[in-house]
Amino acid sequence: MLARSHIRLGFWLVFWREIGWLRRRPFLFALTTIVPLAQMALLVAIFSAGLATRLPIGVLDLDSSDLSRTIVRMVDATPDSAVAVRVGDLAEGRSLILSGKIHGLLMLPHDLQRDVFAGRRPEVVFFYNTQTLTTGNLAVRGVNAALPTAAAGIRLSLRSAQGQPLEFAEADLQPIPVQTHALFNPTLNYVYFLLTSLIPSILQVIMVTTSAYSVGLDVENRYRLRTLRALGGGLWPAMAGKILPYTILFMLVLGLSDTLLFVGFELPLHGRSWLLRACYSFCRVSFSGPCWHCC
Repeated sequence: MLARSHIRLGFWLVFWREIGWLRRRPFLFALTTIVPLAQMALLVAIFSAGLATRLPIGVLDLDSSDLSRTIVRMVDATPDSAVAVRVGDLAEGRSLILSGKIHGLLMLPHDLQRDVFAGRRPEVVFFYNTQTLTTGNLAVRGVNAALPTAAAGIRLSLRSAQGQPLEFAEADLQPIPVQTHALFNPTLNYVYFLLTSLIPSILQVIMVTTSAYSVGLDVENRYRLRTLRALGGGLWPAMAGKILPYTILFMLVLGLSDTLLFVGFELPLHGRSWLLRACYSFCRVSFSGPCWHCC
């Protein structure tokens, strides 16, 4: 009984000692509070829009025909791309792409309309920076969505002008309609797909770093670990008392992140909220880190 009382007393002695360290060490306090909250705010600011839309692109229209203007309007009407500037040559467009002012350059060649109605296949060229993978691919997607629609409209008009009924012309242009469905990000929203995984992942890194730094303060010389063992009435009670303050702080941060995701962004919670809270509490107390097998 005396030994158990000594262990309990040592546990709380180390616990309050660690609370004092948090007060006296600004870096340790910032690592447990300011850093996780700042990274959470940064990620929310980045992904709050859900999806990057209306990305600015440039246009180099060398044809200046009704068809080229129609294509430009259709590209500008897509949710992914927005025609922000018209350039006079390729060098100007290249400099704008490299500066980041636009994410791509659409070049419409000379005699575009004449070649299309003559049955030839002119090439429309789109330049973009592949280093910006996400924004570049989204801008390409907007152009790829607009150009086939414009080409199909032209072919439909030509067939109708030749006397073919409209329904037969449409069937010839697309005999087998294709429906596409996104399986792993059906809402096309990065909050659902990335933010929900990035916040706990980065918090896990901060937790491990904080725990290692806190323990390192006690093992920086050969006497401090003995002192910790003596204070706690044993190494394991001392380590439990040392980790508990950070467990409480990170539980609060994780609760805030869950509130932000499920209440602020209104993400669907497929399960019971009380079970999630119980799981987090068990994992914090048992492992001082999120248990990815159950949470």
